[in-house]
Amino acid sequence: MRNAAAALSWMLAVAVPSLAHDAFERPLAAGAAAIAAQAQAVRKAAAESFDFGDGDGPVAAHRHANGGGWVANTALVQPSVFVAPGARVYGRAEVYGQATLRGRARVYDRARVSGHAEVSDDARVYGNAWLYHHARVASDAK
Repeated sequence: MRNAAAALSWMLAVAVPSLAHDAFERPLAAGAAAIAAQAQAVRKAAAESFDFGDGDGPVAAHRHANGGGWVANTALVQPSVFVAPGARVYGRAEVYGQATLRGRARVYDRARVSGHAEVSDDARVYGNAWLYHHARVASDAK
């Protein structure tokens, strides 16, 4: 009995740590690498800034994933919104739903654009304005 217990104790001491390494260390290392990559992406995004021409100078901002337009980090734009490369969203503006910002459109201050609304060309939506449903604002409208 003693020999069997000693053998079992030795096997646990030798075999279990290597199993633990294989079963736990590799996934932990992979998870840590993924977290490090995410942290690097966040640092890069935080380091970006853009001057929206509103007198506040460069502010923290990022390119919107759907279209590539600039969005200030203080604004809220859902991923479903299209923001053309020349369009801008800044201040405390909010853009939701399937809204589309084309051309050199600007949405800023505390304005809200939602639904299937479209802002295009050099149009501006600002102040406390709300543009929603299927409304369209174009040309140089303000």
